[in-house]
Amino acid sequence: MIAAKGHPIAKTVAGKKKIYRWDDSEVTFENGRVSKVMMRNLKKEAELKRDARDAALDRKAEAEAKKRRDARTNADYMRNAEWERANAANLELEQKKLKERAEREEKNRAAEALAQSNRQQNFNQAQANRNQQIKTIFGK
Repeated sequence: MIAAKGHPIAKTVAGKKKIYRWDDSEVTFENGRVSKVMMRNLKKEAELKRDARDAALDRKAEAEAKKRRDARTNADYMRNAEWERANAANLELEQKKLKERAEREEKNRAAEALAQSNRQQNFNQAQANRNQQIKTIFGK
């Protein structure tokens, strides 16, 4: 074989098995005898390697794109979660302000009602004093 084809470009030895490779063929010897001959199509092998490499690059690019999408999705989720927390905090603050305002207004109404009651009592007392003075003056 070597005399006919020239020196092989690769030779592999595993125990009693030897594999010789040439550009156009691969020959396997076992125990010194040819056990397998396989013709090689270098263009087809190169095409298969190129396709495998392209597929691996496509898978890698898709994984990176998915990673970026997931990162964007995660960032969007974090932004949304932060927005929701801020919104909840603002809502809570607004509710607290409304409650405080309602309490102030209630206190103001109570104070106004007390002041009105005091004014009415003062007016009634002044009226009673005037009536008493009139009775004292005119003796009625």
